[in-house]
Amino acid sequence: MRLLAIETASRLGGLAVFASGEGLIAETRLNALATHSETLMAEVHHVLTLAGLRARELDVIAVSSGPGAFTGLRVGLGPAKGFSFAPGARSFPFQLWRPMP
Repeated sequence: MRLLAIETASRLGGLAVFASGEGLIAETRLNALATHSETLMAEVHHVLTLAGLRARELDVIAVSSGPGAFTGLRVGLGPAKGFSFAPGARSFPFQLWRPMP
């Protein structure tokens, strides 16, 4: 399973790619000086290149659902929803500050 995690709810956003049996294989932080809407898709391409993957090879897209700024949430949720239309892919939200068990 290959997972792309998208975090745009906070000012310091980021992206990460995980693979079953390998764990974290690539990550990047979003530039806090630019808006996430300006940089997100280029950074998605960058992190997938670092991971040696194409978008169609993703199985899961995890996207932060808050808490955070409404616009930042939409910036992440839109591409996640789009990627989930690929055959075999699915997306799901995660809460950024939810305590771990």
